[in-house]
Amino acid sequence: MLSIATQTQYDDGKLAIVYSADTGRLRIFEHGSLVEELFPPQSWFAIATVARDSDWGTQPTEQDLQLVLEDFERQKRFRVR
Repeated sequence: MLSIATQTQYDDGKLAIVYSADTGRLRIFEHGSLVEELFPPQSWFAIATVARDSDWGTQPTEQDLQLVLEDFERQKRFRVR
């Protein structure tokens, strides 16, 4: 299975993202626990929305996934609890 992954450190912990090129599944982990899982076409929409200037086609780059992580963190901060 071909996967593309990246991670980043934030004030409140570590976020990691894994995209499976075989299935199009996108998974986001926080502190090692799965917090978000998207399947096509939602996974593609999530990538395309933030990586507008990329020509990722069917395989996003690590930079594209980094943009998804940054967007996820930004949305998480503004969610009503």
